Amino acid sequence: MRGAARDSASCEAVLAVGRQVLTEDDVLDGVPGVVGTLKVTLKVECLFGDGTWILHVERPIRPAVPGPDGPPGS
Repeated sequence: MRGAARDSASCEAVLAVGRQVLTEDDVLDGVPGVVGTLKVTLKVECLFGDGTWILHVERPIRPAVPGPDGPPGS
């Protein structure tokens, strides 16, 4: 996210990067449910051309994407 901000990306483009970083496969079992239940927001400080902004990434953990062989355990 910080790199995208430094590269003059728009605020929305930087937030889109933040929403693509983590999947359910990247975190411990049960964490996505807790994050969803508690409505956790990830806060990242980014330096844009016009100053520093604190961006709030809602729903920072996206669903896992099944591989070419189907979902894990299938």
